[in-house]
Amino acid sequence: MLIVWSLFPPTSPRTFTKWFNAHLKKGGHLVQVENLQKDLYTGILLHKLLESISGKKLPKVLLNARMRVQYIQNLNVCLDYIARNGVKLVGISAEEICDGNLKLILGMIWTIILRFEIQDISIEDLTAKEGLLYWCQKKTQGYKDVEVRDFSARSWGDGLAFAALIHKHRPDLISFDDLNKAEAERNLDLAFTVAERDLGIAKYMDPAATKRQQHRSKQAPHK
Repeated sequence: MLIVWSLFPPTSPRTFTKWFNAHLKKGGHLVQVENLQKDLYTGILLHKLLESISGKKLPKVLLNARMRVQYIQNLNVCLDYIARNGVKLVGISAEEICDGNLKLILGMIWTIILRFEIQDISIEDLTAKEGLLYWCQKKTQGYKDVEVRDFSARSWGDGLAFAALIHKHRPDLISFDDLNKAEAERNLDLAFTVAERDLGIAKYMDPAATKRQQHRSKQAPHK
């Protein structure tokens, strides 16, 4: 289910930071990111993230880098690895990351999430995202007030779909029938807290932000 959590586009740099740090911790690294805009310029933390999320050893980087040209070299090692894994980083360069271009840094991290978290899923002839959606629909089928149509806040913003996924696999953790669709923030907080406490899934999504996204989705015109 960690894959499902990871599919939702984070809504703030803080959410990206939590995701980044969760994978550093998973890879056994004690170091943490405090500020994505300022902390990635040497390439070392990005290198650690890629090794953690891929489970593979990357070409070495300069751990004692002190000059900009060395930082760029380290970052290019990371970007080259991402490119070799079939990811197109349009407009994202080592120089932009080194200079702290936050918009491009967040775009790069989201691209990494999509590549290393969900791309390897395969169900018959479906794409990774379609396959994951189909899996979610099958797992939540029959749950009251749960209708997973896509990965937007319209389907997930009230927290019930998250709670249903947990209940389907661990019914001892959540009393689904006691949940109220109208109490979205409570449902989201419960699902994320249980996922972190009992399933080891880092709580890098913000229930309040997810609720706000649901509100915006309801106001947006349906196409």
